[in-house]
Amino acid sequence: MENDRLLVKILPEMGGKITHITRKYSGTEFLKQSNTVLEKTRLPKYGQDFLPPYAAGFDECFPNISPSVYKHASGRKIYLPDHGELWSQSWKFEQIGDCELKLWMDGVQLDYRFNKTIKLKGNSVQILYEVENWGDSKFEYIWSSHPLLEVDEGDKLLLPDEVTEVFNGVSNQNNQKTKERIKWPQLNSLQLDHRFDEVHPPSSKFAGKFFTDRLQSGLAGLYRAKFDESILFQFDTKKVPYLGIWLCYGGWPNSSKQKDYTVALEPCSSRPDSLNEAIKWGEHKSLEPKNVSTWELEVQIHDGQPNISKI
Repeated sequence: MENDRLLVKILPEMGGKITHITRKYSGTEFLKQSNTVLEKTRLPKYGQDFLPPYAAGFDECFPNISPSVYKHASGRKIYLPDHGELWSQSWKFEQIGDCELKLWMDGVQLDYRFNKTIKLKGNSVQILYEVENWGDSKFEYIWSSHPLLEVDEGDKLLLPDEVTEVFNGVSNQNNQKTKERIKWPQLNSLQLDHRFDEVHPPSSKFAGKFFTDRLQSGLAGLYRAKFDESILFQFDTKKVPYLGIWLCYGGWPNSSKQKDYTVALEPCSSRPDSLNEAIKWGEHKSLEPKNVSTWELEVQIHDGQPNISKI
């Protein structure tokens, strides 16, 4: 898909993944690229872990993020795999001209249809989401966008001024999430002598996941200092109230010598990554039979480092 300003590439057969958001006049690529050509890579299998080479580009996490054994309203216990059901499935799609694409897929273990419409408008990528419960029982879910970004040391994270603390979303040994509050951007309780609103070098060997409180301002982004350009994510906090922050500076995956170098700013419906924990916290979403839930996300490309408090 392209217009006169942006080139966007999507792989419907690989979870509807957006692989590229490229600014045409500068050639700047904003999404993290895989170390292999994804178009020539075998498709992922349902239930496998979300690891390289698939840990690149922009996916959706639904109805969970971290692996969960979910007790459905019908009484069934369902194992929901790492990063949810969407990223490993082939989606159906319909392209409408050069600037609009509709994609959809049906749930594997739950009765839903997940729809995503992607539109290009100027320097923006507009994404409209719709999920329909076509079963006879309600189900609980969490949704998170999952845009892994290209970064360089010294790039700046742009968060609303209201974000002065975050929750530490890192799992403990029992795979439970804590509600530990830590200062942002110092992350003081981690005993690290750095500010985390700047991207660290890959030699840092750091990886961590954090969540904001419920936000008033639905705007966050990353300033690419080398290119003097920014990518911003705008969302309606009445429907998408939280922001997940994944910082990976050579500290993940644990199972590989080759480590990732990326940041993900993840507008999300709920926290933490575990569906079971989100239900315990009362921060999950529920969808009743025959009901539909909708929300939107806009990805914007800007010159320079915008003051997001004035947009």
